[in-house]
Amino acid sequence: MVGPGATRDEVISAYGWPSGQSRLGTKEVLTYPQGSILISDGKVERVDFSPNIQWAAPRPRPAPPSGTTVKRSEASTEFWGTNLADAMKEAQSRHARILAAFVGSDWSPPSRRFLDEVAASPDFFNTFTADFVFLKVDFPTRAAQPTERKKQNEELRARCGVTTYPALIVLSSRGEPVGVADLNKERPGSYREQITEAVAALRDLLKIKAPLEPRPNLPAAVLPPTPGKPSAPAGATGPGPTTPGAAAGDRAEDNAAAVAVSSASWTLMLGLGSGAVLALGLVWWVWRTRVQLSVRAGDGPKFSGPAVRLTDVPTPTELMAWPVAQMRTLVAAVFEATGYRTRLADHGDDATVELFRPGRAEPSVLVCCLSGATAVEAKRVREFFGTMVSTGIDSGWIVAPGGFSTEARRFAAERGIELIDGQGLISRLQALDPLVLDRLLHRVGA
Repeated sequence: MVGPGATRDEVISAYGWPSGQSRLGTKEVLTYPQGSILISDGKVERVDFSPNIQWAAPRPRPAPPSGTTVKRSEASTEFWGTNLADAMKEAQSRHARILAAFVGSDWSPPSRRFLDEVAASPDFFNTFTADFVFLKVDFPTRAAQPTERKKQNEELRARCGVTTYPALIVLSSRGEPVGVADLNKERPGSYREQITEAVAALRDLLKIKAPLEPRPNLPAAVLPPTPGKPSAPAGATGPGPTTPGAAAGDRAEDNAAAVAVSSASWTLMLGLGSGAVLALGLVWWVWRTRVQLSVRAGDGPKFSGPAVRLTDVPTPTELMAWPVAQMRTLVAAVFEATGYRTRLADHGDDATVELFRPGRAEPSVLVCCLSGATAVEAKRVREFFGTMVSTGIDSGWIVAPGGFSTEARRFAAERGIELIDGQGLISRLQALDPLVLDRLLHRVGA
C-alpha cells in the first residue's frame, strides 16, 4: 500500500482512478470506495481508509474528451480552482488575469451544459491557460458548500453584479472585474466553440483596452518608464524590465546616497542629481498624461468594451444602493461627457433622460434610469417601449444596476433597445478622461 509521502501518480497507479476529487488551494482529496486520501503539494499527507469495506477493482484512468461532444469528467476540477485568494496569488505570479465562471451547478441547465461541454474540455483549457487562471464560482442549492467558500462566492457575485448563469467574468490579479464575456451573441459552431470565441474576443479586447500592468502590484498609470530600457509593447504578458532584485538594488543605492550626503565633496553631484530628478519628473508627467489619454474609448456614445480602472469608480453593489434621482444625475453626466446635450424628464412612472445630438432641436434618444438590485423583467422593458412610442423617440436605452432577465434582453433586442447594467455603466465611466471622471463623480456626490 502506498501512503504518506507518495506522489499523486503513485496513488492512482496503486488504487486506480478516484471516484471523486476536490481541490482547495494546494490540497486535494481523492475519494475511493474504501475512504479518502489527502494530498498536499503533490504528496500524500493522510490516508483515511476503512478496514471493514471490501475494495472494488481499480478504475482505469478516463480517456481525455475529444471532438465536439465533451462529457464532464474529473478533469474539470483540475482545471478550475475554487479559492479566490489562491487564484489571485497564482495570477500575480504568472502575470495573468482570472477567468471566473459563475455557475449554478445543481439547478441551472445552462450552467450544467457549460460545465459538461466547456469547463471539462482540455481544448478550452489549453486555449486560454497562458492568459488566465481558472476560477469556478458555484452557487448550488442542494449540495453542501463550506461556509467560507459560500461567503467568498456571494461577495464576488455582488462585486461583479452577476444575475444570470453561467457568466464569465475576467478579474484582475487583485480580484477586480475588468470585463464580461458576451455569451448571448449568436456565433457559428458548436456550443463550446461559441463560448471559446466569446472568451477569445474579450481577451483580445482587454489586451488593447487594458493591457497588463508592467508591475503586478501597482497601477500602470503611476509607473514612470525605466530609464535606458525600452518599454514593453501593449498586451505583453511578461513581467517587464523590473525584477525582484531591482528593489534591493534601489535600497542599496539609497543607503549609499545617504552616506554620501554627509560629505561636502558630493555637493556638486547632488546638485546635478536634482536637475536630473526634475527632468525625469517632467518625462514621467508627459508619459502619464499619454497613458491616461490612451485609455479613452472615444467621444461617441457607443462603448465597445472595458477599459482601465482609473479612479475610485462606484462598484456594482454601490450603484444598486443609489436612489433613482442620483442614478439619473450620473447617467446624464456620463452622456454629457460623451458629447450629448441632456434634459431630465419624467414620462409617466419613468425617470428619464432625453439625449440631444449636437445641432438637433428634438431628442434623439430616451434613456430610462432605474435603481435597485433586482433584475429588470420583460414587462418593465415593454412598458418603456410604450413610452418611446408615445413620445415619438425611436432610440431607447435602459440603465439598471441590477441587470436584466433573459426574457427582458430578448425583447429589448427585438425592439432595438440598448440595455446597460451596472458593469456596463462602470465601463463607460472608466472610459472617460480621468479629469472629466473626477469632476463627474464629484458632481453626483460619489
